[in-house]
Order: sequence, then structure tokens, then C-alpha cells
Amino acid sequence: MLKPETVSALRGLRALGWLSIKAAPARAIAIYALRLSTYGTTALTAIGLQRMTDAVTGQSPNALNGGLTLLVVALVISMSAGWLAYSLNWGLQERTNLMIETELAFLVSEIPTLEHHERPEYLKEMDLLRQNISSLTSLPDVIIGRVGSVGSIVITLVLLAGVHPALLFLPLFGIPSLRIAISTARRTRKKNEEIAEPRRLGGYLYYATTLPAMGKEVRVFGLADELVTRFLRTNEDFDRAEERTQVTNALWTALGWSTFAVGFIAAIGFVSARVLSGASNLGELVLAVSLASQVNVQVSALAGGLSTFTTALDAARRWGWLRDHSTQVLERLAGRDGTTAPGQLRKGIELRDISFTYPGTEKVVLENVNATFPAGSTIAIVGDNGAGKTTIVKLLSRFYEPTSGEVFVDDVPLSDIQVGSWRSKLSAAFQDFAHFEFSAREVVGIGNLAQIEDVVAVEAALERAHASDVAPGLPQGLSTQLGRSFDGGVELSTGQWQKLAVGRAMMRETPILLLLDEPTASLDAVTEHALFQRYTDAARRSADESGAITILVSHRFSTVRMADLILVIDKGHVVEQGSHHELMELDGVYAELYRMQSKAYVE
Repeated sequence: MLKPETVSALRGLRALGWLSIKAAPARAIAIYALRLSTYGTTALTAIGLQRMTDAVTGQSPNALNGGLTLLVVALVISMSAGWLAYSLNWGLQERTNLMIETELAFLVSEIPTLEHHERPEYLKEMDLLRQNISSLTSLPDVIIGRVGSVGSIVITLVLLAGVHPALLFLPLFGIPSLRIAISTARRTRKKNEEIAEPRRLGGYLYYATTLPAMGKEVRVFGLADELVTRFLRTNEDFDRAEERTQVTNALWTALGWSTFAVGFIAAIGFVSARVLSGASNLGELVLAVSLASQVNVQVSALAGGLSTFTTALDAARRWGWLRDHSTQVLERLAGRDGTTAPGQLRKGIELRDISFTYPGTEKVVLENVNATFPAGSTIAIVGDNGAGKTTIVKLLSRFYEPTSGEVFVDDVPLSDIQVGSWRSKLSAAFQDFAHFEFSAREVVGIGNLAQIEDVVAVEAALERAHASDVAPGLPQGLSTQLGRSFDGGVELSTGQWQKLAVGRAMMRETPILLLLDEPTASLDAVTEHALFQRYTDAARRSADESGAITILVSHRFSTVRMADLILVIDKGHVVEQGSHHELMELDGVYAELYRMQSKAYVE
């Protein structure tokens, strides 16, 4: 029975092993043929030198031209074939790397859930995978190289045996080098895994000092020296760990070469003694010296190739893990018997005994939450930070599945509905909205890719989002490149970015579920009130048509009071629910918070 990690590695190898041939078949085959042709040049050179020596010493006077020809052929092949293969390989590596990065981007982004973005152990695996992409790119080249190395060793042994069978023992002195190379590679991989987390921290600290997102606070609070000091300290820690590993590897490698040196000296001494006794000639000594000096190089090349191969195998295991994780999540969220999301809500959405704990943690975020959202209603969720409001939005978006309990859509378990079908029927604007640095039209239009080129549809979405004032203030209107990362890009205020994010959510005109998680936190209270009034009126008008439900998470009670139903969340529990009027009459948590906020606005 193979271990799970071995199965993942084999799957990854199967998917990636011959990706370079897929990327450029003719170029790849040409490169590998050229590479293989160079592995016989060592033997040709040795034989050429032997024949020339025999000719000079009178052992074989007619062998000079033949020996010289072999040397020229070996030189031409090694230089021209090697140079040509090297030149062609640049383009092949680029194409293969692009294919791998494209596949990686697709694999990561097609996973419907967010767990792999939020759990440190997943992020560590992803970082190590990215670091080893180059080994995946060169995997076929490594395989071809090892085939060539084995072939070279076999040819060398045959020729050495022709001088004397005892020389077949010479490669045995290279075994320590082989074992040491494999051990050092294993030691290096283990150390890389140990320092992956500190290395990631170092990367974060570096970007914290260089990325504009943190630039204002770095300067206001004078954080530059502190962040740079932490960056240096973190890098020094794992640099020292790497240096210790490298020194250890170097000492062991030197010991391996020393062991072979003993065998090499013994072999040359043995053949020299045979020459002096007349049992061998000078040409055989030259052949033995030429070949013997290459044995450890060949063994080391084989060991180095095995080391690279095991690194690629490790990366392939992570690749296989990522593919397996993606497949498992997709299968888990595939729904039952092809169940698709309804085009119209008739009853609504119900949360039954929902509890949730984020994977890898023990803190219960939601516990036994029960609520019913009638079709055509507007729902507001309020509560302190960390109460569990956004988690409800994530569960309804199916970024996570409940730890226990179930969400029902018109009495159908949400887990039975295909995740892609469900997502196509909802729209959302999040508090941590994305700053897509595209044109303003695209930034909004990607909310409905089918209409991304439709300027009229984009303008209508901005109107529904109460964001029609953004485009007129831009140099090229909706065609303006946004963000400072590209030439001519225009940076927006946080409020403008958020308006475009809400406009993006409005591109889907008839979702059955609209999720607004603090969508206007960067806007003023009056604008938020006007926006939610529009959403509420639109939801009520379309109730008969689609039964759409709008869910708003907000801290502004002047806005949420318009909702048909208000849920008050506290420490993962629904402590109150009802309309604004009902909750004020209850005179509980909501009423107290409402009066406190109203008083603050008055003052």
C-alpha cells in the first residue's frame, strides 16, 4: 500500500512529467536528442587520445588520423550540440514555466472555498511549491540527463574493463559520493521546510516596507527602522540555518571526493605498474586516466540528477496534493444529482442549528444559529466585531461549509446544490473588497463577464450602486486605467474604490441573494442610507419576480432599521431577531445600541 504522499507525488509527476514536450514537442525532442549526443563525447575523447598515444609511441603508427578524427568529432559534438541545446532550452523553459504557472493559477483559483488561502499550513505548502517550480520545469531534462549519465557510466566501464577487469571496481569508490549527494539533498530539503515559515515572514516584512498599501502608516508611525530590523533579523536567522547546512554538506561532499581520490590513485598506479611491466601500453594508461578521472564526475552527475529529481518529486507531491485538495473540495460541493440553484425563491433561506469553527482552530464562531429569511425580504445583521456576522456571509457564499447544521434554500439543503450554480445566482460586495487594477469599466464589468464590454450595462450598475459620480471625475472616464502599478494609472480614494466594488455587485441585475458585507464602510452615513433604501425598494419590487433576498451587514443602525428582519449576533449566537419596531419594543441589546448610536449622531 503506497503512502498518500507517494500517491500524490505520482499523480503530480503524471500531470507534469512531460509538460515540456506538450509545451513545444519539436523543440523538446531536438533538445533531448542533442543532450543525449553529448554524453558519448567523453568516451570518444578517451579513445582518440589512446589511439594518438599509440601512434606516437609506435604501438599503432596508422592510428594517428583515426584518433585525431575522434577528438575532432567529440569536440564538435560537445561544443555545437551543447551550445545549441542550451540556446533552445531557454525558450522551452519559458514556455514550460508559463504552462506550469498557468496551471497553478487555475488550480488555486478554481477551488471554491477559502481554506487554502487562510490556513498557515496550506500557505507554507504553496510557498514551497512556488519555490520548486523550476525543478518541475526541468524535470524532463533531468530524466534525460540521468539516462545519459547511466549510459556514459556503462560505456566507461566497458572501456575500463578492456584495459583490465580489476578497473571495474573503480566506480565502487564513487558510491560514497552518490550516497552523500542524496543525503545532502535530503538534508537541504528538510532545512528548506523548516525555514519556510521564517522565510515567508521575511518576505512579508520586506513587502510591508515596499508596498504602497502600508506606506502611510509606516511613515506616520516611523516603522521603517523597526520593520527593516525585523527583516534583517529574520533573514539572518534562516541564513545561519542555511549556512550550517551548506557547510555540513560541503564537508561530507569533500569526504566523498577524497574517498574516490584514493580509488583513482590506486587505479592509475595499478595501470602504470602494468605499463612498466609490459602488460599494458602507454595508450591504455592514457585511456584509463581519461576515463577514471570522469567516473566520479559521472557518478556525481548521476547523484546530482537524483537530488534534483527528488526535489522535483517533492514539488510534484505538493502539486498532487493541490490537485487532490481541489478535486475533493469540488466533489464535496458538487451537489446531489445535479441539483441547481432555483431561478426564483418561493419560500426563502433558512439556517437550522448552524454551528461553525474555522478549520485548524478550536474557537466556535457560530453556535446553534437559527433564522429564517423569507423570499423577497431584506435582512440586516448587526453585532460587535468578531460576533460572527461575516462568517454567516461566508457560509451563505459557500466559502466554507457549516461544522454542523444546515442551510436550506426553499427547503432544499444548500449542500445539495452545485456550488457553481449557486454562485451564479448570488452577488456580493465585501468589506475587504478587491482593488482590481483594470480599466474602470472592467473593474465594474467583471461582476458579470458576459457584459464586461457593455458600457450601458456598466453605467446602469453604477447608477444602481449610487456611484455614477466616479467615472466623470476620471481622465478617460470608464476607459481610465486604475491603480498606480501601470503607466497612466489613476489612484482612487478608498470610498471611490468601494463604490466601484458595489457597482460590480450590481452588474447582476436579478440575483436571488445579494450579500452586502459592510459594503459602504468607507462612505458617509447619508450615502449608505440612500444605497440601502434603493436595495430595499428594488428587492420589494422584484419580490414577486425572483423572491430575491438582500442581506446587509452594517454597524449603522439608521440604515439597518429599514430591513424587514434584523438579526443581532453576540459571541456566535443570535440573541435577538425581529423588525426594528419589534426590537425597540423588546428594549434589549438592539434598542440599547440603537439609542447609543442615535445619541452619538445627535451630539
